[in-house]
Parts: sequence; structure tokens; C-alpha cells
Amino acid sequence: MKFLRIIVVLFMLIVVYRYYSGTHRAYKTNVSAALKDVAVGNEQIIAEEELMDLPVVVQNYLRYIGVVGKNKISQFILDIDGEMRLDKDKGWAPAKADQTTFIQQGIRLFYMTMKYKGIPINGLHHFENGEASMVIKILDLFKVVDARGDVMNEAETVTFFNDLCVFAPSTLIDANITWEEIDDLSVKAYFTHEGITISAELIFNRQGQLVNFISHDRYDVKSNDDYKQLKWSTPISDYKSFNGYNLASAGEAIWHYDDGDFSYFKLDVKNVQYIDQ
Repeated sequence: MKFLRIIVVLFMLIVVYRYYSGTHRAYKTNVSAALKDVAVGNEQIIAEEELMDLPVVVQNYLRYIGVVGKNKISQFILDIDGEMRLDKDKGWAPAKADQTTFIQQGIRLFYMTMKYKGIPINGLHHFENGEASMVIKILDLFKVVDARGDVMNEAETVTFFNDLCVFAPSTLIDANITWEEIDDLSVKAYFTHEGITISAELIFNRQGQLVNFISHDRYDVKSNDDYKQLKWSTPISDYKSFNGYNLASAGEAIWHYDDGDFSYFKLDVKNVQYIDQ
């Protein structure tokens, strides 16, 4: 009986600890804090003329997405199902992610949970003021990764720009971007945010859809002090209507190693919500 009471007490302590220090609570807390600074009631309609300074292929993409005549957005929320694997020789595990991005503040909050061999793994990416961190915990208790610093800042700037291109394309009108046209279906973009400049190649099809995003400015994180700069791509497909916009609903995240490509995350977007600027 005494042993049972000890187990119950330990269980309760774990529950309390997870509630106050878990990644999911941190995600919710950071979202709530950012919401207090969101400006509302200042609606700005996107006009066709605002597209004219963009490369033609980007203009066509924005028209296909359906941004003209709609309000500029300040925030978007993603609900994602997916699969993830930890290495090339590992199997796929189900994953679920919630993401909230505040465009004007430059804040990206990404919370994910997956089960690896039945064991829950929780992760939180926090990007704000150009600074990034990635925390991964087993059972949302035991921290196995806590990555941050200059390398993470640059890598997450790439991810932030990737999200803008895929989920909030209207922001390409105002974002601090220098464009370089490659051919009639691809461009190179130089994106500057909080003093960090990254580049990416955007590839489109004849329908006006963005089909791939490729960057060499992102880093594969193996451990807290083990980073490798690699080619990173996110092919996307299966465009659907989400709250009035035609957006890709399926995609992959792929590292391109010298000995072959490694697809480590497959996503299925279930919903995209927007808050107008």
C-alpha cells in the first residue's frame, strides 16, 4: 500500500512538472504573450498594382493563390498532421504539429509531438527578434536537445521565409526581399530579417503553383553542438482552398546529403487560419 502511494505521488509530481515546464505549455504561453501585441482594425486591401514590382512568375503565383482584393494578413495558424523519422534507417512515426506565426512581429512558434516506438517526443521551435531556439524532450520531461545561437538563428530565418512563401504568399509583396530571375519558372530570393540575409530558389509550374523551395543556408542539427550546413528543400503539392486561398496542403522536408537525399518530415495541412492586418 505504501508503495502504491509513492507511485501515485510520483505520478502527480510528473503531471505538475509537465504542466508548468512542458513544451506545450511554453507554446501556449508564448502565443498568448504575442497576441497582446497584435494590431487589429487597420485593414489594408491588396491591389493588383502592388504586384507589379515582383518577378512575373511570382506575380502569377500570387494571383493563383488569390491574394488580390483580400486584406493583408498579420498572423496565421497551422494545424498539421504528418510523419517524421529520425534517421535514414529509421521507420516513419506519426506526428502532429501546431504553428502560430506573427508576421509583423517576426515570431514563429512551432510545437510538435510524435511517438517513436511508442514513446512520446515533444518539440518546440521559438523564433523571435531574429533569435531561434529548438527544445526537444522525451515524455515532455527529459530534455535531449536545446539548440540555439547564431547557426540556429540563420537556419530558422530560412524556415520563417519558407513559411511566408508557402502559407502567407501575400507577404512577399512587403517583405525585405531582393529578387533574381533565373528563368521563366524559377527565381532566387534574398530575404533579410533582423540583420540576417538568407537565400532560396523558388520553383513554379505552368499553373502558377510554387512546387519547390531550395536553400543552402539551413543547418541539420544532430546535437546541441553538431551542425552541418546542407542543401534543404521542401517540395509541395496538392493545392486546396483554405479560407479563400489556394494553398499547398502536402509537402516534405528533405536534406540533400552527399550520399543521397533524406526525407525526414512529410506534412498534411489540415487547416490554415488567418488574422487580417
